[in-house]
Amino acid sequence: CKESVWEGKGMMYLTVSEVSKTYANETVATLALNNLSMQVEKGEFVAIVGHSGSGKTTLFNMVAGLDNADKGHIFFDGVDLTTLDEDARAAYRLNKIGIIYQFFNLLPMLNGWDNISLPCRLAGRFIDDKKIQQIASALGIKDKLNSLPSQMSGGEQQRIAVARALYNECELLLADEPTGNLDQQTAHDLIELLLQLNQSRKLTIILITHDMSVAEKASRIITIKDGYIINDQRRAIL
Repeated sequence: CKESVWEGKGMMYLTVSEVSKTYANETVATLALNNLSMQVEKGEFVAIVGHSGSGKTTLFNMVAGLDNADKGHIFFDGVDLTTLDEDARAAYRLNKIGIIYQFFNLLPMLNGWDNISLPCRLAGRFIDDKKIQQIASALGIKDKLNSLPSQMSGGEQQRIAVARALYNECELLLADEPTGNLDQQTAHDLIELLLQLNQSRKLTIILITHDMSVAEKASRIITIKDGYIINDQRRAIL
């Protein structure tokens, strides 16, 4: 992993500058992002909303370093992600950000402990058993560390996914429809957990959602339509 590109940088700051992305097949070209620009300060809790096909998931993938822009630049902590190769983007995901997916993305043959530690294990890093215990305890899933995903509820699986994202003490947490497969109470509990992390750790969070009741928990709501921002509202968290 090319971690050296992150040396000597200052406070985290995310800038998306005039980014465009088109997906094309043999018959149709779809403009997913249209010259989109935004900035996110350290410690913000930002919800990005929009109808299906608005471009919000494409934006998520760009910020996560999972896809490349056709045009424009994305800067994180002073580094232009659009100039990084695959190895450097993998290092960015491992060292700087945490990702929570709607469908949890847990490996079914691994227990909770191994799912949480898997990214570090793949990178050949030391696994801090005490740290895993502490995170699991804080998330209320300490008793699920030896359980397989099939032995957990949806909320417990999502908390394992959150623990996996937090294990590396990420600077930026990206969540793509994290409540989409949860019941109402479990979804509420998860969002309250993210709020707590944002407020107690000043963790920067970008959350993609179509659910306005979830988005309204954030301190800022960005609305995307047809690949560009149509509204950017800052609000006080109650």
